[in-house]
Amino acid sequence: MRIAIAVVLLSAGGAFGGERFGERGTVSPSGSVSLGFWGSGSNGSGLAPGAMVFVADGLAVGGSALLFYSSGSGLSYATFGIAPSVGLNLWVRDRLSFFPQVSLQATLRQFTSGGDVTQRELATTVYLPFLLHVTPHFFIGLGPSASIPVASRTTGSSISGLTFGTGGNFVLLNSVIGGWF
Repeated sequence: MRIAIAVVLLSAGGAFGGERFGERGTVSPSGSVSLGFWGSGSNGSGLAPGAMVFVADGLAVGGSALLFYSSGSGLSYATFGIAPSVGLNLWVRDRLSFFPQVSLQATLRQFTSGGDVTQRELATTVYLPFLLHVTPHFFIGLGPSASIPVASRTTGSSISGLTFGTGGNFVLLNSVIGGWF
């Protein structure tokens, strides 16, 4: 793992930090807080700390860890995962940029009520945030995201009244806060 991080950082140009977000060599740690709907009508919230490295001007690669909790219809579950990502920063104005990102999420969902069920899922996610660069090296952002499952496997005893399918997950509000160096 350490070798992979070193290779990514070295391929990003060696020196950290551009004067402007999105310049080659820029490292951008960030975190996302989500409120929305996951699965069969459940409400949920989550955290996704991560980082991106700009390997070329405007083009970033990176990823995040995923931590979500959801409940509804008498069920609750926790989801854990990773999401390698690629993003493209497009400047709209001097302090405003559009930073669309695509990721491949690998998650494990463990139901904490209603039965002994574990679900593993691979999904493609698109996140479309606008970033407001409040001060040099600091931004906040907001935008929608959508997740489309590619593959899913469920193990364990069944949960009465619950159907496992491959429906998409749509987040109404997804925020991000971060910076760069």
